Amino acid sequence: MRGSERGGQTERVGTIYNSSRPLAGPTTYDGRPINATTPEAVADTVRAATVDALTHAGVSVRGGALTLVASVREYWVDGPTIYHAFVVVTYDLVDGDGRIRWHADARGDSSVMILIGNGLVKNFRAALLQVAQQAGDAFRSPAFWAALRGGSR
Repeated sequence: MRGSERGGQTERVGTIYNSSRPLAGPTTYDGRPINATTPEAVADTVRAATVDALTHAGVSVRGGALTLVASVREYWVDGPTIYHAFVVVTYDLVDGDGRIRWHADARGDSSVMILIGNGLVKNFRAALLQVAQQAGDAFRSPAFWAALRGGSR
């Protein structure tokens, strides 16, 4: 979701927002879709980054009593003066009874002045790299490993 300070409070995953500030007027946000090869592109990208972060943290990915739920909360960019890419993913480790045993947020943002060539992709990659680094740190934390072993938060 985009906060009201960024143009609204509705789901904004997969949309580019162009912000403009007319002289002596409020900021406005006009959305247009982010081009993706499939409707699942955002989820697939976050899933791949999560599996990679888990693997680098030494966690094997397989079925079991606990489920890691990754929720994409923000995945957007605005511009046109400065293009800001934002990605926010929340992680919950849930047991078989539906109780959250562990929670973490991973955030990434990147800004560029001008988009040249595949600049939008590079901008998102920089934000996703920050998300992956934060997720990896969270998956290496003592609290995460305690939750994996059956402890609570």
